Amino acid sequence: MTLYLSDMPIWLSVLLIVVLPTLVAMTGPLLVRRWLGLEKLIINNEVAGFKFTVVGVIYAVVLGFAVVVV
Repeated sequence: MTLYLSDMPIWLSVLLIVVLPTLVAMTGPLLVRRWLGLEKLIINNEVAGFKFTVVGVIYAVVLGFAVVVV
């Protein structure tokens, strides 16, 4: 696979590695927004906010322990 990527022209490798995954990542949220609608996404944002808060606190505690141990 590495030889194949190094033998390609630079414009084609940029297209395959940067542009194509970016376009795929951009179309996902657009399709979800059209499929579900705004009212369901607002409810999900309220729940996701609490989940991100919990994950952030756990990450802060683990990072604090890592700093103290090092």
